[in-house]
Amino acid sequence: LAGYSAQLPGLDGYDQWLSLAAGWPGPRTELVYSINTALRFTAAIRAGKWKLIWGYPEGLRSNVQRKETRAAFAQTLGEARSSDLLYLFNLETDPNETANLAHENKEVMKILMKKIRRIMKSGRW
Repeated sequence: LAGYSAQLPGLDGYDQWLSLAAGWPGPRTELVYSINTALRFTAAIRAGKWKLIWGYPEGLRSNVQRKETRAAFAQTLGEARSSDLLYLFNLETDPNETANLAHENKEVMKILMKKIRRIMKSGRW
């Protein structure tokens, strides 16, 4: 409702109007693309220039190894954690997501995985 001010604790909403209307930078520094535990674990998050896809990437528009991962997708978070289904991209230098930097940037990958776990534990996804 226009003009209504709801007092709802714990929501992370931001005013996006200036971003939409005037092209200003948005107030968010992180974006959760997806967390899916229904059939197989898949999660994707962006923080700054980094994007992490964790789990089976089909449907998340990743250009890395789709055909190779079709036969080896993870069913659970545990299986995804113990597999090589981790994809880390620097979107400033690689906007088409062609170079998986997960093994070269393990610290960034761990930070983003921790963010996903924290969001999952909160139950607000």
